[in-house]
Amino acid sequence: MADKTPRRKPGRPPMDPAERLRARITIRFRDDEVAALEAAAGDQPVSDWARAVLLRAAARKR
Repeated sequence: MADKTPRRKPGRPPMDPAERLRARITIRFRDDEVAALEAAAGDQPVSDWARAVLLRAAARKR
């Protein structure tokens, strides 16, 4: 007898649209600037560090 339970799609469930990051900003840097950013970011990814710094700066400007 065949199993009649509904099959789920493979993979992750879809993310809530409110939690998705949509906008993307591209900033070009020279190699020495990238090295300075990596040093400032420490052990966290540069993009995470830069995002936090930019959001703090934007909040101060409001």
